[in-house]
Amino acid sequence: MRISSFVFSKNQVAALLQPIVSLKNPKEILGFESLARPPRHLPLWNPETLFAYAARKEHLLETDLFCLRAAFHEAKLLPNLNK
Repeated sequence: MRISSFVFSKNQVAALLQPIVSLKNPKEILGFESLARPPRHLPLWNPETLFAYAARKEHLLETDLFCLRAAFHEAKLLPNLNK
C-alpha cells in the first residue's frame, strides 16, 4: 500500500504553525515552525511514526513535500504581521 493512498487523501494531514518569538520581546514574532499533524483516528497519527513509516517505505520525500504544501497553505492564511 502506498503511503499517499493511506494517509494523504485530501486534507488528512494538517500543518500547525507555532510562532517563534524573540526572547527579548516575547510579543515580537520572528517566524513560524510548521508542525505536521495527521488525524488521531489514523494508525499513523503520531508525526514521528508517520515519518518513520515513510522512510521505511521509501516515501520520505513525498511525505516531506506533502507536509510542506500543507504548511504553505496555512501560511497563506496568516494575518499580515508587519503592521
